[in-house]
Amino acid sequence: MIRIADGLPLPGKWRAIESLKAALALRTHLTSTSIKIPGLAVLLFALVAAIAVTISHRPDAVFDAQFWAEDGKFWYADAHLIGPVHAALLPRDGYFQTISRLTAALSLLFPLGAAPYVFNIVAMFVQAAPAVLLVSPRMAPVIPSTTARWLLAFFYLAIPNSGEIHVNITNAHSHLALLAAMIILSARGESMRARAFDVGVLLLSGVSGLYCILLAPIAALTWNSRRTRWGLTMVLVVAAMATVQIVSLAVAPDTRVGGPLGPSIEGLARVVGGQVVLGTMIGTVGYRWIIEEGYGWLPLLASAVGAAVFVYGAICATRELRLFMLFAALVLAGALADPQVTATTPSRWNLLAIPDVGTRYYFLPS
Repeated sequence: MIRIADGLPLPGKWRAIESLKAALALRTHLTSTSIKIPGLAVLLFALVAAIAVTISHRPDAVFDAQFWAEDGKFWYADAHLIGPVHAALLPRDGYFQTISRLTAALSLLFPLGAAPYVFNIVAMFVQAAPAVLLVSPRMAPVIPSTTARWLLAFFYLAIPNSGEIHVNITNAHSHLALLAAMIILSARGESMRARAFDVGVLLLSGVSGLYCILLAPIAALTWNSRRTRWGLTMVLVVAAMATVQIVSLAVAPDTRVGGPLGPSIEGLARVVGGQVVLGTMIGTVGYRWIIEEGYGWLPLLASAVGAAVFVYGAICATRELRLFMLFAALVLAGALADPQVTATTPSRWNLLAIPDVGTRYYFLPS
């Protein structure tokens, strides 16, 4: 306990108290400064490191940028021909893909030759965002180990068998979905600024792909375990976005790929064991080598190992990890129910087991 000398006259006591208050205020200021500045520096370092790892994975995305798939054919062309506002209101393949539309609108501010760079730069920052959030203090209650969070961030950025979603805006909604899931699972008593960020990400992710439909039950289960007012708000936001996408699927023209599915137990084992398990461990090249060398039994064995790991995680993991595993399982189930791949084989499931096909579907499960 701090005591002011009883022998001091009253004015002296007040001066001593004021001096003590000033000293405590200075100490508080220095302490808060020493916390905030390094914290911001760590996040900036994480952003720069994430972008560096992303570029090293595919240098041509920056040094020789090109339109990827729908980038030029649909997003840029629609924004240029019918205007960015009108184009932003149009669904594609039956649902809204707003992040791609907004990026195309931004690219119109630059010459045509620079447009692919705009697309890739936006996609790069979207791809880096989950890594930055993962190493931030916000994720500490979910993953207490700082080392584990940094390792997971690196694995996320360097994950193999993910060529379809690497630095392209068309599939950036996969990274947005991961970011939205992390926001929901890590939400506690956030500041107003953090809440604005949360809502912005949930809205953008929701109108940029169909993941919000599968994320809605995850948000509801998360709220049910915590019963916070902010958690309920996030449930309502995600549910509203899911409703928008479902209505769009019901009324908008559907140009998605059809064809026979050809489901089978063996096909499921090859997709899970080959694409999710082996693809994550040894990449597309390694998985292709296994198929070409005739080791077709390895994906079947890997599927059994992957299933055992999944069951172990479902039993022993934290509530947040179990909910994330459920989200990833729903994503894979949705992909298997209606994969958008052109069937050059007797069935779409057979095609899914081929290396480097449909890798966007295996990102979250991986």
